[in-house]
Amino acid sequence: MNKKRKEKIGVFGGTFDPVHLGHLIIAEDLRGFFELSRVIFMPALAPPHKAGKAITSGRHRLAMLKLAVEGRAGLEVSDMELKRGGKSYTIDTIRALKKQKAAEYFFFAGSDSVKFLPRWKEVDALVRECTFVLMIRPGFMLDEMSIVAKKMKRETMLRLGQNVMVVRQIDISSTEIRKRAQNGQPISHLTPLPVAQYIKKHKLY
Repeated sequence: MNKKRKEKIGVFGGTFDPVHLGHLIIAEDLRGFFELSRVIFMPALAPPHKAGKAITSGRHRLAMLKLAVEGRAGLEVSDMELKRGGKSYTIDTIRALKKQKAAEYFFFAGSDSVKFLPRWKEVDALVRECTFVLMIRPGFMLDEMSIVAKKMKRETMLRLGQNVMVVRQIDISSTEIRKRAQNGQPISHLTPLPVAQYIKKHKLY
């Protein structure tokens, strides 16, 4: 008798300050490529690598994410890290998700995370607990990966190397959106219209 195949779930972490169309496009691309039943956007409360940097309130970032995924089948939002409090460690999130539901989890991290990987909490355990997918953009310098590799266990780097995915180049950033909002410039072509309206209504930036 064949065992029932585990559900495949993607976890897209970040601050999402704010979420933009690039996030949604990449999430849909990854969902299709890895044949995931769903992708969960997981806004961080306090990312360790952004300690000391001002981040918009979690309730606003969560609200914007919910508006962004509304009506988009297969895309969801979780407030797990916001509710947990303290620094947002991915290994804690993956373990908590696995306790909630037995599934095959994929965690997506951007190339800007590469230099911080040696300092991630229990990174060796993390790449065993889930399929860690490193998303890199065209033109990413692999020299940086080689520098990081010297600071990490060979087994961990081999696992990471199995799931390096080149994602499409999307020239949109949350930083750009915040600056445009501050200057009163339009942002509805960079983020879903309901999100742009929310930002304006609450004068977030």
